[in-house]
Amino acid sequence: MAGYADLDAQDSLIDWKTFDAYDRIQDLSLKDYHIELKEYDDNILNNLNYNVRIKPWEDEGISRESMQQARIGYFPPTGQITIPHYDINGKFIGLRGRTLVKEDAERYGKYRPMTIGRKQYNHPLGMNLYNLNNSKNNI
Repeated sequence: MAGYADLDAQDSLIDWKTFDAYDRIQDLSLKDYHIELKEYDDNILNNLNYNVRIKPWEDEGISRESMQQARIGYFPPTGQITIPHYDINGKFIGLRGRTLVKEDAERYGKYRPMTIGRKQYNHPLGMNLYNLNNSKNNI
C-alpha cells in the first residue's frame, strides 16, 4: 500500500510537468497573419435612405448621431435596416440588413448579408470586429 509520501512525490512530478509545458509555451513565437477581406464599392450606400427614424433602436439608447456616424440606413424594397461594415482601416467590406418583416426574420434570421441588385455584400463576421475602424483608438 502506497503511503502519503509516495502520493506527494507523484503529485509533485505532475506539477513539474505542468511548469515544463508553461516554459515551452512561453518560447513559442506567434506568426503575424494578415487577412485581407474583399472590399466593395461604397457608392451603393448612396442609394440607401438615411432620413428614416429607427425608433426601437433610439428607445434602446442608440442615438441618431451614432446611427448617422455609422451610416445606418434603411432599404425600402426589402424592409431592412442597413448596417455597413468596415475593416480596421475604414474599407467597406460588407453590408448587413436587419429585417423588419416578421416572416423574413423567422425564415432567414433577423440579420443577414444584404443583396442589392444581383450583388451580395457579405463577409466572414469572425474576421472583423464591427466598428473597430471608429473605436480602435479607444480600445
